[in-house]
Amino acid sequence: LRELLPRVGEYARIDTHYEDAGWVANRWAEILPIAMEERQELLELTDPVVRITRVADWAARQPASSAS
Repeated sequence: LRELLPRVGEYARIDTHYEDAGWVANRWAEILPIAMEERQELLELTDPVVRITRVADWAARQPASSAS
């Protein structure tokens, strides 16, 4: 997230809170290429640890990108 967020337009100049699990989980939920329904579900979760765990589960299901 530290590497990706500065490259995403509107996030380049925001205050960061990488030590805050809720903040990190929200940023991932906002920028992941997922359906709006999934995004809404993630953002409505009240437990940031559950949210970040779901984000990690999503990432684990993605195919590995090949280096060129």
